[in-house]
Amino acid sequence: MIGIKEFFGNEWVVAIGTSLILAPFYAIGREIYNYRNQRKVFSWLKDNTRNTVGEQFKSTTEISKGLDIDEDQVRKICSRHKKIFEHSHKTDLWSIYGSKPRSVYEERDILTI
Repeated sequence: MIGIKEFFGNEWVVAIGTSLILAPFYAIGREIYNYRNQRKVFSWLKDNTRNTVGEQFKSTTEISKGLDIDEDQVRKICSRHKKIFEHSHKTDLWSIYGSKPRSVYEERDILTI
């Protein structure tokens, strides 16, 4: 029979126990990191886009360079965020004003019938 001293002296038991203890902290830290990046991306889009023709959308590359976040991470954040929309016809363009681009005619008060 193995005693308590020998049981906790086993390297494998210590390694597995440590990983089980640290895993929740890692998961919580990762969630905080993702949440902060979501807020950064949304704030950046809010500051760098306008609800006017030609200024409504920003590309994944622009956002990535502006925030120094990996493009895949930006794409993942934008596609999952409830208030960030992808362009309805083009990929990798993002906006906080909706998925359809504004028409030039809306600015001139010309209505299409």
